[in-house]
Amino acid sequence: MSENEFQMDKKEGDQITLQELISLFMKKKRLVFYGTLIFTLISLALSLILPPVYQAETKFYPPTQNGMSAAGQILSQFSGASPILGGFLNMNSPAEIYIELLQSRPVMEKVIEEFDLMKRYGTTYRVDARKKLKKKMTVSLDKKSNVITLSLKDRDPKIAAEMANFFIDELRNFSKGFALSDASQRRIFFEEQLAGAKEQLKRSEDKMSGFQKRTGALNLEDQSKVVIQAIGDLKAQIAEKEVQLKVMEMYTTPRNPDFKKLKETLNGLKAELRSLETEKNSSSDPFLPVSGMPDLGTEYGRNLRDLKFAEAVYELMLKQYETAKIEEAKEPLLIQVIEKAIPPEKRTFPKRASMTLIGAFVGFFLSAFAVLVIKAVEMLHIGDNAVSGKLPG
Repeated sequence: MSENEFQMDKKEGDQITLQELISLFMKKKRLVFYGTLIFTLISLALSLILPPVYQAETKFYPPTQNGMSAAGQILSQFSGASPILGGFLNMNSPAEIYIELLQSRPVMEKVIEEFDLMKRYGTTYRVDARKKLKKKMTVSLDKKSNVITLSLKDRDPKIAAEMANFFIDELRNFSKGFALSDASQRRIFFEEQLAGAKEQLKRSEDKMSGFQKRTGALNLEDQSKVVIQAIGDLKAQIAEKEVQLKVMEMYTTPRNPDFKKLKETLNGLKAELRSLETEKNSSSDPFLPVSGMPDLGTEYGRNLRDLKFAEAVYELMLKQYETAKIEEAKEPLLIQVIEKAIPPEKRTFPKRASMTLIGAFVGFFLSAFAVLVIKAVEMLHIGDNAVSGKLPG
């Protein structure tokens, strides 16, 4: 037989049918059985030796944004301020913001300090403790319900539950600090405005009281009273618009269309006031009627006008100050906990049944592969012997 003919016979002999493969595994069944058994026992032993890990879970619902910030709620107290809010209150999804806050450095470091995680995780630096903590936590968002789920893993089920709940408590405190800072600024602003209005009101009251004590109370003509009331109302409106402009300057620029519109309204009110004053008198005194008014009545009218104006401004500032105080006192960002974390009863890792099944599968696969390797080596050895025995030396 030539060398080429022998190689063709060898290739045909190398092909193994399914029946031969089954027969091969039956012959080597002890190897397959013990190989599978050994890996199964190793996996089971590992599942028993490895320390258990527990996962605690808490669910909460973040605050919703209705298109208005707390500053917008203050501005809405003023007449005609609703269009002002449209251009500059666009915000990201509250749920996404709270997920970022939950994993922020200030919140995580509070957790690290509370549970002494540097010692627990065996780290020297805080940054390493934060990295390990972040690996042990999972934050997910259900976009349909807008519910955020926080999961934390630890070897102690009680510690896992306590850390998850502490995360939510610290998130609430951290986010509330931002809101209170914003509310405090508004409260301080209106507090200063109220103090000035109160002082002005006191001076007007003292002036009127002194006038009455000196001359006695006088009654002006009905027409003069109407004029005085109208002028007082116009000045109160002007003061209101000026406060609106000051509040808007905190959040927008003079180029804002709503800011320009409000300023035009203010200028219109001032022009109307000037017109009303000049119609009643050719001089700068708006309270002398055309037919003339006694000097005493004119002085009374001035004092009455100043008093009404001071009262209107004081009432306006008092209303806004009380609103700002309420916003500062209440909890504007309410995180609603749906499910508080409790110590889990079952461990998350290791899962003994799964590890054992995987070990058995790997053991069977490697044992079967070993049988095929042994068979291939045997066939190669037989072929080499045949070549060396049949070919001419």
